[in-house]
Amino acid sequence: MYKDSLDPLQAKSLADLWASKECQKYLVPYLKEALSNKWVDPLTFPNQEEFYRAYLQYRARAVVYEELISFLSSQKDKYEALKKKEAEPKKDYGY
Repeated sequence: MYKDSLDPLQAKSLADLWASKECQKYLVPYLKEALSNKWVDPLTFPNQEEFYRAYLQYRARAVVYEELISFLSSQKDKYEALKKKEAEPKKDYGY
């Protein structure tokens, strides 16, 4: 999976982005607000099919925002783990 294949520089860049004042002040609150339940009013749709389509769109958006928050917020730990692994001596199997 892509998110597990980052190199340390990429993970650090994403961790820095997440920790930035602008991200914490604007992006994080926006994403968290978007995750809150925004009930789709079935009375505003002409039929059940359009209501269900709108419901699925809201749900899909919430899942994506939740994944984005999780991905970005985990980058500091991933960066530190990658740096630690990189600092370990390389194993020599005598080949």
